[in-house]
Amino acid sequence: CVFRCVRLGEPPRPLPPPPTMRLRLPAEYRPKSVGIDALGLARMPMDRRAGKVIDWSAGIRDAWVFGEDGADAALREFLSDGLERFDAKTKRTYAEHGGGVGNNDDGSGPKASTDRFRADLRTTARISPYMRHGELSPRTVYHAAKEIQAGSRRARARSAAVFLRRLAWRDLAYWSLW
Repeated sequence: CVFRCVRLGEPPRPLPPPPTMRLRLPAEYRPKSVGIDALGLARMPMDRRAGKVIDWSAGIRDAWVFGEDGADAALREFLSDGLERFDAKTKRTYAEHGGGVGNNDDGSGPKASTDRFRADLRTTARISPYMRHGELSPRTVYHAAKEIQAGSRRARARSAAVFLRRLAWRDLAYWSLW
């Protein structure tokens, strides 16, 4: 299925950002809205024993920089530092790039090519939330990875090719489901 997509050619380059994001409707035509507090949806759970608010989102806020700047930084970090970990094939390569302790039956270390699915290791791209919320477009990711693939040595180019296939399957699955 992905190979048939190849026949369609390269996806177009990303569109430039719009010159302005201002809403130009007169005030009387703008949708009315209320703040989150008025909806009563922002109540944080309480730890009854300690009498403190449980801030369940603190870890998320610490791990992600929200917005387009965070998305850009995450993509650049992955392409410069994480791409080789994404499809590292040897224990040596995997360990050099921050891989964790593996769980192979023979104790020989990680199966690096499948550890890219583990979010607890730095073997994932960590760009999915940005793509999901429109802060990073698939076209931007595709063309950035394609540039890396074209100008890299063999192992890095192979990792970029694996990443591009995963990106295509991600979009195919999304559009198949919705």
